[in-house]
Amino acid sequence: MNLLQAAVHGWSVAWRKRAGELVGARAGGVWSDGYEGRPRDVVAVLGEGSVRIAELLGVGVLAQAVEYASAGRRYRRLSHEETAFAKTYFDDAMLRRVRIDEGAHRTAGRLRIAYVFGYVIKVSGPPGLPLLLHELAHVRQYERWGWAYVAKALWAQHRGGGYAYRPGTPGALLNAEQEAARLEDDVRAELGLPRRYRL
Repeated sequence: MNLLQAAVHGWSVAWRKRAGELVGARAGGVWSDGYEGRPRDVVAVLGEGSVRIAELLGVGVLAQAVEYASAGRRYRRLSHEETAFAKTYFDDAMLRRVRIDEGAHRTAGRLRIAYVFGYVIKVSGPPGLPLLLHELAHVRQYERWGWAYVAKALWAQHRGGGYAYRPGTPGALLNAEQEAARLEDDVRAELGLPRRYRL
């Protein structure tokens, strides 16, 4: 099964669940997750709600089809070294679905960022292990929240406290970026590198 088939299959399987999440939005549910323990404000509700509606309409699958057609040949699987390291933190099934696009120069390169597009990690050049694990955390969020992970991550970057986190903070009280940043810091510490995000 290629990534496009996986996207279509995932959408068809998750459609009922995502519709239920949209209709049954309530405190303590999947909508509250990823907001650093804060109540969702109007911007968060509108942003995430819009993404959830678009996902139900199949916009995510369409975007993945366009992406796969234009960049699919640049994709690579995780290397044996990357997989062996990542298995400490992630399950095998997810890692088998992940692809890396190291040729995303127009987006990731120009903006000097890395980002996740479904199961594809978009970077400009080979990612080091700390960055790779940060982005794999976002892939896991995609599995958990669907395309709503985009709204949660953007909210975290611009309104929800950014990447900095306090040591010992329970995972449920971390925003989407803090969750990824803490994992990146753990990997950096494991490799003998200084932490970047811890307060």
